[in-house]
Amino acid sequence: MIQIVDHKQFVLDNRPIQQFILDRLPGNYDIYFGTLDKALQRFNTVLLRLSEDPLLAEENNLEVIDCQKAIHDFYNYSLKLSHTNNWFMKIYYKTCLHGIGTRRIPKIRKLLDRLGN
Repeated sequence: MIQIVDHKQFVLDNRPIQQFILDRLPGNYDIYFGTLDKALQRFNTVLLRLSEDPLLAEENNLEVIDCQKAIHDFYNYSLKLSHTNNWFMKIYYKTCLHGIGTRRIPKIRKLLDRLGN
């Protein structure tokens, strides 16, 4: 089954994440927000390259959807981490962020590198 991917909708869905990162910029910017910022930049570059070549975009639909889900999962756990004061939940959220950041976020860079060549 072929899923239709709307790149414009992905960009619109990522606007709250961009605003969340911009709100954190003046001083409260740690490794999790840096990872989220870099992943979002790379993902937007991927979307830009795919919008230029519809055939290539169709071939990479599943990877793009996986990357979008990874960014949104990382964002949701970052949001939860920033709003909790419970030390046990902070450890749990950091563990989840570590798992997403080491297993799923690198797929964005791999996709970008593959599209660049």
